Amino acid sequence: MPNLNVISTLFPELVQDSFENNELAFLALTTKVEQPLRDKIAWLLNKSIGQEKLINREWKRHDLVIMNKQDQEIESIIEFKNQLGFKIKHDEYKKGFCNDLYKSALSIRYKAQGNMEKSEILFIMFGRTLDNEPNIKDPNVLQSMPYIKGAFSDCKNHLITHPILTQEQYDNFKDDWDYWLDEACIPREKRHWLKPINGGSFLNIGIKIITSIIGPFSAQEVFDLNDNSWNYPLNNRKLELPKKHVYREKYLKK
Repeated sequence: MPNLNVISTLFPELVQDSFENNELAFLALTTKVEQPLRDKIAWLLNKSIGQEKLINREWKRHDLVIMNKQDQEIESIIEFKNQLGFKIKHDEYKKGFCNDLYKSALSIRYKAQGNMEKSEILFIMFGRTLDNEPNIKDPNVLQSMPYIKGAFSDCKNHLITHPILTQEQYDNFKDDWDYWLDEACIPREKRHWLKPINGGSFLNIGIKIITSIIGPFSAQEVFDLNDNSWNYPLNNRKLELPKKHVYREKYLKK
């Protein structure tokens, strides 16, 4: 696991301190928080290991890929997912989770010329908790929070943290994730729960981000999981990698 430990050291302090006061709360309430978080994580990784590694964004439709600079071989493929409300739609999230892992395994098989054990696959999940219930009578709240339904769902499921995330609330959140990870047959030892990130507050709503790293997996482990349990992407041609030079030929024709 060449980069799991490196990534884990970023949480929560380095990630937290990379945002201005209350910036992360603003972003978590007005957009999908995975986007600014993965941008920040990519930059922090570039600062810490960028002299030896290539930190690639959106490589072959993957969120983040770490390569060795000497031979451009993949060390890690990292996908990110944000959970907007407390109760995950199990089928939807599980399918997206499995598809992302499978797509990563295909990329490794293609790039490593069939070496299924050469690189690691990681999946980073973010979940948002609220310190207090949003004021639905405040027009500013309704106008600025596109994911207000998710925020209300958090509150109804007792994830208001007042203002410290209690062990019971953390356990409730973790139990919900563990439920569908169990359904996906992900071993418990592949789940790494990190200390929550304090995002500050926006419109008097305090935010904390629960973070979990799932993995590492080899490509072979992912293929085995699909063969034995998932059966999601095998007939989904959209997940197949493009043929060699397809992008180059497409743009040369323009």
